[in-house]
Amino acid sequence: MKKSEFKLFTRWDAAVFAAILALALTLFLLGLGKGSGSALVISVDGKETEYSLKTDTDIPIESEGIALTVTVKNGEVWVSETTCENAICSHSGKISKEGQIIVCAPARVSIRLVGNEGGDYDAVAG
Repeated sequence: MKKSEFKLFTRWDAAVFAAILALALTLFLLGLGKGSGSALVISVDGKETEYSLKTDTDIPIESEGIALTVTVKNGEVWVSETTCENAICSHSGKISKEGQIIVCAPARVSIRLVGNEGGDYDAVAG
């Protein structure tokens, strides 16, 4: 009787694993390319206002009967105070990288970081 061989991994399994690992590493490194945000955009019920992250400040917001205080300090942004019952926005923590966002759905407020102050373009090709 012939003894059957059981292989845990074949060469093809190793190749697929290496390709997936390479793709994951590439995506991870691309994610690290996101720079620090340079501007803060606060949307209250659809109306947007832009603030600089270079100036430390507290921004009071009132919407839908809910009061929020957005704190900007050392290039980081967070909701330091809220009267919202569930306070999920204040538990979101600090954000500092472009593309990050904090949302208070009951107050219809979103706070997001953008990379270039006032710019509409990500890149310009010559």
